[in-house]
Amino acid sequence: MDAPPRKPTSWERAQVDISKAPEIVGWCNKWKVTPERLKAAVAEVGTSAVDVARALGKGG
Repeated sequence: MDAPPRKPTSWERAQVDISKAPEIVGWCNKWKVTPERLKAAVAEVGTSAVDVARALGKGG
């Protein structure tokens, strides 16, 4: 019997996960950046969505 899909926690939604292609696409669409730029920002500041947004010049 399959478990029902669970909703991500607020902490998970606040993290940029660049290990999953759908996540990369979603964040790139949100901030209108390339995957390369997104990955560079994550490498620079970590996975916090607020920190990544700031690094991309997109506010917080």
